[in-house]
Amino acid sequence: MKKILHIQLYCKMSGVQKISYEILKNIGEEYEKTILFSEEKCIGNMQETLSAFSDMGINVVFSKAMKHRINIIYDLKAIWEIYRFCKQNEFDIVHTNSSKPGIVGRIGATLAGTPMVVHTVHGTSFTPGMAWYKWVFYYLCEYIASFFCDKIILVNQYYKKYYWYSKNKVKTIYNAIDYDELKKGVRTQDYSVKLLYVGRLDKQKNPLFMLKAFELARKKEPKLELTIVGDGELMDACKLYVKKVGLSEAVRFVGWTNNPSDYYTKSDIFISTPRYEAFGLTFLEAGFYSLPVISVEIEGIPEVVIDGKTGLLGKVNDAKDIAKKILILSGDLNLRKKMGDEAHEYVLNHFSLIDMVDEYKKIYQGSC
Repeated sequence: MKKILHIQLYCKMSGVQKISYEILKNIGEEYEKTILFSEEKCIGNMQETLSAFSDMGINVVFSKAMKHRINIIYDLKAIWEIYRFCKQNEFDIVHTNSSKPGIVGRIGATLAGTPMVVHTVHGTSFTPGMAWYKWVFYYLCEYIASFFCDKIILVNQYYKKYYWYSKNKVKTIYNAIDYDELKKGVRTQDYSVKLLYVGRLDKQKNPLFMLKAFELARKKEPKLELTIVGDGELMDACKLYVKKVGLSEAVRFVGWTNNPSDYYTKSDIFISTPRYEAFGLTFLEAGFYSLPVISVEIEGIPEVVIDGKTGLLGKVNDAKDIAKKILILSGDLNLRKKMGDEAHEYVLNHFSLIDMVDEYKKIYQGSC
C-alpha cells in the first residue's frame, strides 16, 4: 500500500482544502492517506473539517512551525519538521498545495528522499498590483522551490507563462467539485433581484470594491439586494461601509457556513470581484445552481466564467464597469436565465470530479 501525504495550510474546508479532500476521498483504498495542516487558527469550522477528513479514514496531523506569514526562523523549522515527518513515515508521495506549504513542504519532502513530490499551484504569491521588489522576491521563492518537486500542477492555463523554465514538469488539471453533494432547490421570482457573494472577506477577494460597485448600481436600480456569505479580516470594514453609504437594508451579512446551498437557490446573480484568482470553486457552485456570474477578467477566471456566455466579466478595479454589468443582468430576466442555463451546462461538461481525480491518479502512478 502506497503512503500519500497532502500538505495544506489552514484546517478549514475552503477551496484548496476541498480539492485535497476530494482527491484523497476518491483515489482508492490502495493508498494510506494523511493530511498535514498548520496549527495556525483561521476563519472556519476546524472541527467540521477534522471530522470530514477523519470520517473518510484520512489521518490528520498538525505542524507547529508552518505559518502563513514569512518568518525565516519558523520557515526553517517547518522545513525541518516536515523533513523529519517524511523520514519517519516514509511516504511514497507528498502533495503540497498553495504557496507556503509549497515552499517548505517541497523542500522538506525532497530532502527526506520522498520518491514523488507533487505541487498544485492554487494561486501564486506574486500577484497583480504588488510592488515589483515583492513580486520578484516571491517569484524567486517559487522558482527555487520548483526544483524540489517532480510535478507542478496548475489549475489554469494562464499560469503556464510563469513556469517557462520547467515545462516538462507542468500540467494543467482544472479543479472540480462533487455536484452530487449540492442540494438543488426551486428558485422563486419576486420584485427584488438578489445578488450573492460566497467567500472570504479579505484583501484578495476585494469585497469593498464589490460593495462600491453594488452601491453605484443600486443608485439606478433600487430593487437590488446583496447577500454576503463568508467571514474574514474585512468583515467589520464591509459592515461599516454598508452603514456609511446607507445600504443596510439592501445588504445582508450571513457569516461563515460550510453549506451555502440554500443561498444559491434563493439568488439570481452570483458576484465575485477578486484582485486575483487562480480558479474559484464558487464559480462552479454558481454554475451548478444556474446562476449567471459577474466577475473580473483576471488570471484564471476567464477559463471558468465565459464572458458573454455564462456571465459578464468587467474591468479590474473599475467599479463603474462592474456596476454596468450588474445593471445589464439585473434588468434582463431572459438574459439571466439564458446565461444561467449555459453556466450549468458548461461547469458540468468541463469540470468533472471524476476527470480531475483520474488525472491526479495518473500523476501519482507516474503514468503522465
